[in-house]
Amino acid sequence: EYQTRFSSGNEHVFEILDNVAEYANSYHEKTGKNFMSHHLMNDNMLKWVWLTTLKGMTPEKTYSLLDKLGSIEEIYQADYDDFSDIDLINQSDIKELCNKNTSVAQQVISRTEECGGYIVTYDSKQYPQSLKNIFPPPYVLYVKGSLELTEDMFCIGIVGTRELNDYGDTVTRKMSFELARAGFCVVSGLARGVDAVAASSAIRAGGKTIAVLGCGIDRDYPKKNRELRKLIEEYGVVVSEYPPGTKPLSSNFPQRNRIIAGLSECVLVTQAPKKSGALITADYANSYSKIVYCVPANIFDLDSEGNNNLIKNGAVCVTHSNEIIEIYKSEIEKFKPKELRREIGVPDTVKKGVSRFIEKIKVSINDEKYKNLNETEKVLMELILENEKISVDELIRKTELPPAKIGATLAMMEMKGTVKKLPGNFYIA
Repeated sequence: EYQTRFSSGNEHVFEILDNVAEYANSYHEKTGKNFMSHHLMNDNMLKWVWLTTLKGMTPEKTYSLLDKLGSIEEIYQADYDDFSDIDLINQSDIKELCNKNTSVAQQVISRTEECGGYIVTYDSKQYPQSLKNIFPPPYVLYVKGSLELTEDMFCIGIVGTRELNDYGDTVTRKMSFELARAGFCVVSGLARGVDAVAASSAIRAGGKTIAVLGCGIDRDYPKKNRELRKLIEEYGVVVSEYPPGTKPLSSNFPQRNRIIAGLSECVLVTQAPKKSGALITADYANSYSKIVYCVPANIFDLDSEGNNNLIKNGAVCVTHSNEIIEIYKSEIEKFKPKELRREIGVPDTVKKGVSRFIEKIKVSINDEKYKNLNETEKVLMELILENEKISVDELIRKTELPPAKIGATLAMMEMKGTVKKLPGNFYIA
């Protein structure tokens, strides 16, 4: 083509073209990839990152743009008039969309590569089909780890509170281990509490795990889960729709939860209070027509009130992991791990039933009738006996426990016959 357009005397042009052709052939031989298609793909990636990092751009707005214009290439080539009548797109968005400078996108791509990650875009072969079935899908994924998101696997989301008590910790640890051992890939959010326990138990079982972040893949959040994140990268994958450097803003986590639900074939809630991000994940799963399983909880335990509410509203009550395993036995059988991995400690598994006060106090109740009290109940009993009569406010102040925890514990103690409530919210032995 160039030879027909240039007259004689431009031999240097032909020499350059020959060099380009030689390089392209060499590239193909070494990598097995077509030189032009590979670089066109990178150009496509650049445009996706450009779009999704524009100020004010959301997945919902990206959906509207694609619905109207058809492709990322058409969005990038469009001008002011093309954007003027698109749903959700305002004047501020149009101003951003008309700026075709990709320098920020180039920096994001470089930063992703520098931290050892890679980028998967909505129209690439590496993009998981399960996320194309949710609304709105994440159009760019930042990924780090040994597991391919499109790898053949069967995922279960395991979610719950950051403030685990002993019961929630035991249930999450046991069920996550058994489900991963049976062949499920465990999907969680890498927060402290249920997320950390679920991921580490899956790794210990020899299974696979996916952690979906509400921040950039280069950030350690929470910091105490840094070693766990490294293990997940080694035995699974860490993924985020937020570019490297993004802080863990509270508004990011509900959006993250839709990805957890989207990647999962079903979702298990092990412990959740009345207001919990886990309930958002369960809502997303329901809206995607996926089954939500839930572990029943003590009716007096406010730390698990969300579980019982989910069951009342239609979640499937489960008391053993085998109840889930049997349902999906044929799908997960081929994914069963061959061997266990070494014991993995869970960093920062915060248990709401153990405060700084409980850790330092030496409980000295030797009376036979108090032998069946749990650790928290013994601490409250010690204070009640010590003061003869004590108010709930004073118990809260001295133990540093949440009011809901104090109330639920005292209610249980009253049922056991160890304490009596007096007018004015006072308690005696």
